[in-house]
Amino acid sequence: MTFLQMVNNILVRLGEDQVSSVDSTKYSKIVGIFINDTMREIENTWHWRVLHQTLGFTTANMTDVYLLPNSGIRQRFTEVYNSSQYAALQSRPLSWITSQTMIAPAIFGRPLYYAWSGTNGTDSYIKLSPVPDGEYLLFVNAYINSGDMVGNNDTPKVDPHLILLGAHARAALERGEDTGMSSSELYQLFRSSLSDAVAMEADGLQMVPV
Repeated sequence: MTFLQMVNNILVRLGEDQVSSVDSTKYSKIVGIFINDTMREIENTWHWRVLHQTLGFTTANMTDVYLLPNSGIRQRFTEVYNSSQYAALQSRPLSWITSQTMIAPAIFGRPLYYAWSGTNGTDSYIKLSPVPDGEYLLFVNAYINSGDMVGNNDTPKVDPHLILLGAHARAALERGEDTGMSSSELYQLFRSSLSDAVAMEADGLQMVPV
């Protein structure tokens, strides 16, 4: 289901005319914001399989900070592996990682620890300790949240049915009325459906997007 189709779905539920583009009217733009807000809420609720990615990069001698292409700015790192040494790196607070090079004399060697270290506005940095003393092939398993949908043909990664339920509740609350269920009832329906989806995902099942 495309972004435009989702916007029109909400407009129909609210008794409004459909639009030819997400930004056709002031209200269609507002509905688009509700859809993106709901998508972000859903993505943050659980580590959905559809958001999982494995990112690889090679270290360089005496370089401890690396930009991870395609990592986005809203991701949750779960595992980092040193493929060259067949070993897992341990997560540490960024302050601890930084102290290893700023407070104590810099330690060089095989990377053992990592921390998330900010973004460039598009993708994220990862900081390693000890400072690599050469080339190591590292892999990061991460759950990477989507950016906001913008174009008419953009599509979500998570179940659009859940997004529609949450966006409808937000739109009904903003209007202060609805032709059917109240905004509180709609939100309860959304939260109940989201909980069911999380339970299914946790049990190894996966909802099929419509």
